[in-house]
Amino acid sequence: MTWLQEGVPLATARATAGLRTLVDSGFTTIRDVAASPGWVKAAVEEGSVPGPRSYTSQRLISQTAGHGVIHVLEHGWVADSQDWVAILAGGAYEFRRKTRKLVRKGST
Repeated sequence: MTWLQEGVPLATARATAGLRTLVDSGFTTIRDVAASPGWVKAAVEEGSVPGPRSYTSQRLISQTAGHGVIHVLEHGWVADSQDWVAILAGGAYEFRRKTRKLVRKGST
């Protein structure tokens, strides 16, 4: 879990290097499921970072106590952090609500 301690700036730098590798390998479009936040996609779209076109979910939605929860972390941090890869939801209604919110933010 060293990636958790290293933080968002290092993860973003690694993502930009990965995007360059994808373009150099001939990829023109990728599907990115919960791996990179919206600002990585925006940097590619504006031309600041070379990379393929990206369709991204931005963050994944996980049921409470599901695959998006790292149990060694405090629940409030996982549930409320903007830097965490997952959004926690309990029940069908909350999943729909959080899905709509992500779509409004540009998820595809």
